[in-house]
Order: sequence, then C-alpha cells, then structure tokens
Amino acid sequence: MRITNMSAATGLWLLATLTTGCSEAKPRTLRLGLNPWPGYELLYVAAEEGLFQSAGLDVKIVEFESLTDTRHAYEVGQIDALASTLVEVHAAMRNSERRLKVVLATDYSNGADEILADESVATLADLRGKAIGYERDSLGHYMLVRALGAHGMTLADVKPVHTDQTQILTLLGSGAVAAVVTYPPHSIAAAKLPGMHRIFSSTEIPGEILDVVSVDEEWLEQIPDLALRFQEVWSKALGLLANDNSKTLSRMAKRLRLTNPELEATLQGLKMVGISEQATLLSRSGTVQRALTGLATILSTKPPHRDDTRPTPPGK
Repeated sequence: MRITNMSAATGLWLLATLTTGCSEAKPRTLRLGLNPWPGYELLYVAAEEGLFQSAGLDVKIVEFESLTDTRHAYEVGQIDALASTLVEVHAAMRNSERRLKVVLATDYSNGADEILADESVATLADLRGKAIGYERDSLGHYMLVRALGAHGMTLADVKPVHTDQTQILTLLGSGAVAAVVTYPPHSIAAAKLPGMHRIFSSTEIPGEILDVVSVDEEWLEQIPDLALRFQEVWSKALGLLANDNSKTLSRMAKRLRLTNPELEATLQGLKMVGISEQATLLSRSGTVQRALTGLATILSTKPPHRDDTRPTPPGK
C-alpha cells in the first residue's frame, strides 16, 4: 500500500515538475527574415549589439536576397517574422493560412523606392508597350500599378516582367527590359548604368510605402508584450544611429556594400519611424490597418498576360 501511494505521489510530483518546466521554458528562437534595405539595417545593428537579448528576446536573423524570397520563406514556415512593406504582409496572409501581426513600423519610403529607365524612355508615358521588370505580388507590383495609374495607364499598357532585385542589372544591361522597379542597394548600382535615369519614385505617393516588422500571431500568444519589446529594441537602435552616427553608418554601409556617402544619400529618401509614432500607426483603426484594407484593390490588378518567366536576353 505504501508503495502504491508513493508511486502516486511520485507521479503527481513528476506532473507538477513537467507543468512548471513548461511554463518556465524559454520560447524557441524567433527567426526574423530580412533582405537588403537601408530601413531594416538597424535591426542587424540591434542584433550585433545584443539589444534583442536585453529585451528578453531570442532572435535569429535569416538573410534573403529580396522581399519576395522573404515572403515565400514565411509562407512555407522557414521563418517566424519578417521585415517588409505592408504589401508583403497582405500577400503572405492571402497566400497562406498563417496569420501575421505588425509589431513595429521602421520607416517610410520617401524617394528611396523608384522606377529607373534607360534612355529610350524619357517619361513614364514612354513605357507604353515596353518591358518593365518588377517583383510580382510584392512592393514592385504596388509601385508599378500606382505609377501607371498616376499617369492614366494600367498594366495592360506595358509588358510587366516578373523578376527579383538580383537580376535587374542583367536585364537592363542586356536590353531585355527598358525599366525596372527597384530600391537600394540594388537601385544604386542600376543607376550607374549608362543612360539610366529615374522616371518615378515614392516621393510621388507620399506616406504610402511603410516598412514594418510583422510576426506570426502564435508568438504573441507566447509573449503578449512582444510588440513593445520590439519597439524598445528599435528605439535603442535609433539612439545608436543618432548618438554615434559615423560609426553606425559605417557598419550599415559595409553590410549593404555601399559607401558612407551613398548610404547617407539613400537615407535622405527615408523617414525613420520613432517610438512616439508606433501606437498611432499600429492601433486597430490606425494607418497600418487602413493600408492593409486598401491594398486588396490595388494588388487584385493583374497583368493581362502571363509574366512569370524572365525574358531571354537579345542574342541568346
């Protein structure tokens, strides 16, 4: 009888131990996907400086080449969070059953995103009938639709070519496309090609392109104050940039493979979002939610023909 009671007591002890262990176990590592973009670069600095750890977060940064690659990785479960524009947030939730929650606004694009064209295109109207490279279901899609619409055109008036940022130099150099929708650091290299010039930028649609960090909602169940912790990290990272500008800029430029003057010029086309603006932007009826609702209409606009293959360069 004593043995039986001891066994039961042992079982209860083990159950209590397991329950306590589960409640006190540290959350698994949060995998944050990032692609090259000056507005996200402070997140790398934050990781290097241990700011996530200081906020009680175990964050691993996973690097990708483009916004599209980052979004795809989230959709298939390779990452738990991503830095992107609201376009990718909308597309990811449309394309998968996973649910994202925006926890941080990092920056507004105010000129950094642009459409570059070769010398055969003097103005955006001259794109009619020409091939233009863009990232479908991503920021490039949004930019192209908005740019064409602002000049009385639609996707039916041009030849959209689905590509990613790593291919734009090849496409432009070969003449396979006459223009590309692009952003730094890739746009800086593209702008150096002979005859290349800007025909549209985010300055013409002010306040519309907001970069954010969004996290799978299951993480908010584990860490209810996750948004506040990310915002705390971001605020400290902005402080590093403000208080040690030259050193922090150099670190950012090196990763982006830019010179300090190139990065400084690029940052002129961004408006970094401070801690005081987060609550208003991220509220249930705030800018983020209204923008996500409005994106459905713009992103439902599709090319009248398939654009899912990259063109064959002339002479191939």
